[in-house]
Amino acid sequence: QSLASCALLWCSLPLLALGMAAPTVFAVLRWLPALVHAVQTLLQHLPRCCRESAPAIVLGVLGMSISVGTFRRLAGARRGSSRRRGLRHWLRTRLARRREVRVLQQAWPKFVT
Repeated sequence: QSLASCALLWCSLPLLALGMAAPTVFAVLRWLPALVHAVQTLLQHLPRCCRESAPAIVLGVLGMSISVGTFRRLAGARRGSSRRRGLRHWLRTRLARRREVRVLQQAWPKFVT
């Protein structure tokens, strides 16, 4: 491996990721003005005491929801609940069976070098 091939690989990786995420980014950007307008309208109708503490409330709700999700996942793992494994497991099992994925996994060392 030469320095040029490593640099080309690592410099093109973020561009490939951006190209993969571009449709989603454009969809989010299309909805962004409507979301900003809705948040501004909501904040105008809130009393001043709630408006000043809104960031703390949002962060508190976000933290509680993440912690409850984590505790539910840990409690489910202890009980042996194998029914709900998550999206990552579903994608891995579905994609692992596809012929294209197997061919790509076998050819990956040739792509890197």
